[in-house]
Amino acid sequence: SVSSAAGSSSPARHNRAILPRGRWHLKLADALERLSKVQTTDAAGEVLRASAAEYGYDNLNLARSFRGATTDVPWNWMPSEFAEVYFTQGWEKHDPELYYAQRTQFPFSWTSLPQKMRMTNRQRGVIEAASSFSLQEGLCVPLPGAGGKLDTISLVSSHKGQDFDPT
Repeated sequence: SVSSAAGSSSPARHNRAILPRGRWHLKLADALERLSKVQTTDAAGEVLRASAAEYGYDNLNLARSFRGATTDVPWNWMPSEFAEVYFTQGWEKHDPELYYAQRTQFPFSWTSLPQKMRMTNRQRGVIEAASSFSLQEGLCVPLPGAGGKLDTISLVSSHKGQDFDPT
């Protein structure tokens, strides 16, 4: 077992009110068990993709960035046309998800962004453009690293009504 700083034999608990207890705990435990058995990054992506689909998130990606600029996208199960336009039009420079992910360590929903930050017209435009590619509602999990490195896992639904605010 993992010891916390207070000497307890159980891991520290943070933000216990993320989601109500229920069937999702069993699904999470199952996904974590499957993740513990994978051998490659691609296999881990497939496990996360399947788990996200159970909650209505039919698109997923893992993006790596350094000081706000995307450096790699190891997993990209988003519409290919969206990814092409996103990079050729320079949307990453105005992506509110990437902007806010650099400023938090907690998961957040796309719909919560207007309450969490003052969005520019260009940032609102990125969200509207995503919607035109059937990327309706999303959940971002920031994974901050050292020295300005940041990985983000984005789970995105092509249907409205799948979104929830995990905070």
